[in-house]
Parts: sequence; structure tokens; C-alpha cells
Amino acid sequence: MTIRLPRLAAAKAERILAARGLLQLDELERIGLPDLETEQFAPTGPARATADYLQSVRSELTAIAKTANYPNRSEVGFRLFDRDASIYLGGLDLPVGQAIRPDTWSWLAVHLAPHLVHWRWGTSRKPAVLARYCGILQRNALGRLWFRAHVMREPGEEPWRTLRLVNEDAHVAILERSRVSRNHHLVRTIVRKWRELGGGEASLRVAMIRVRMRLLLQDVTALSEEDVDSLVDEAFPSYQ
Repeated sequence: MTIRLPRLAAAKAERILAARGLLQLDELERIGLPDLETEQFAPTGPARATADYLQSVRSELTAIAKTANYPNRSEVGFRLFDRDASIYLGGLDLPVGQAIRPDTWSWLAVHLAPHLVHWRWGTSRKPAVLARYCGILQRNALGRLWFRAHVMREPGEEPWRTLRLVNEDAHVAILERSRVSRNHHLVRTIVRKWRELGGGEASLRVAMIRVRMRLLLQDVTALSEEDVDSLVDEAFPSYQ
């Protein structure tokens, strides 16, 4: 969707969160959107996102959380939310130039879905760490989910088939390495090969070390698809 999304600088986000203190889920749910006329957007570009649009995104994310047993917390529920919210955010087709910016996701985490950030990463006694609201893209509670969909999206009629194969630990192991995540075909090939060989944590750990060592000597963006396939085949342990 071609729209301009609001932005929130990390320093301002930190001040807002400090002023709120530790709120419980029901209190966070009642926090409304700020007046968009007072919010920061890119100075030029397409039409600004409207309050109705943003509220619809909030409602859909909350509905996804409820299917994952929100407000109750469980690892099973968190995994379900992460997968389904990632697919939803990826399906919004947000402008990549804006969605790749941490300050976009800072605004969305602080103003649009603070209840979901706290549910997913906080506890009744402790708020989520600041990075889940306004950290780098791969650490933001919502940005990380969009990013995995952006990187793992496949062409064709089943865009999320690779994303559905990956658990949280594997997402972190693969996507938090920027040398790797810059090449989307490389990421998808690693995932498919890893699952083909049984999805073991040890094999992925060894493969990622080998891939990163190779990429110290070669520009990942210069690799052809054939180069990627060979690199991944060589990276996984032969004892599988």
C-alpha cells in the first residue's frame, strides 16, 4: 500500500514509555492513537496513513493475538502469534523504504500496539525492554515480524511457505545476521535445506558459521542463485 506511515524517534519513544510506567494489558489497550496532525511523517510522498487505517491494523493484530490465547501467555501462543502476525504484516505490502526504518516500527509499537508488545515481551511485574519498542528493526516487537515476511516471501501463489517452516530460534540465527539477510534467496535456501535435513539446531549453527565465514570473503549481493545453492549445500554438515 502506498502511504506515508508516522515515525517516532527512539529518544521520544523512551520518554513516552518512561512517563507511562508499568501499565497492565487492560490499561495499555485503552491507550488511543495520538492526534496524527502532531505526529512526524516524511515531508513529501503519498497520502498519510489515516487514523481509520491504523486502527484497522491495530484491530487485526489484536484479533491475531486473541487466536493465540491473548491475554494469556504461553510459548505456544507466542509462536502462533509471531507466525500469523508476520504473514499479516507482510501481506499489507507496506512501502519498503518506510518499513525498513526503525522509527516507523517505533511509532507502531509505542502508539498502535503497546498492549501486544507488553504481552509478547513483558510480564505483569516487568515491562518489555526498550529495544522491543524502539530498537533496531530486527529487535522491534513488530518490525522483526514484518522483516521476516519481507525476507522470506516467495514469488508465486504460496508466498509464505518458507516462513511457515521456521521457528523463533532459527529466525534469530538467520535474520539477525545482516550479511546473510541482505540476500533473500540465500535465506530461503538455508531454511529449505535445514528443514530438508531434519531441522536440527546443531546443523543450523554449524551451517550459519560456515556461511558467515564465506561471506567475509565474498559480497553476498554478487552471488548468483547457483552460487547460493552451492554455498548452502557445502555449509551444512555432511553427517546428516
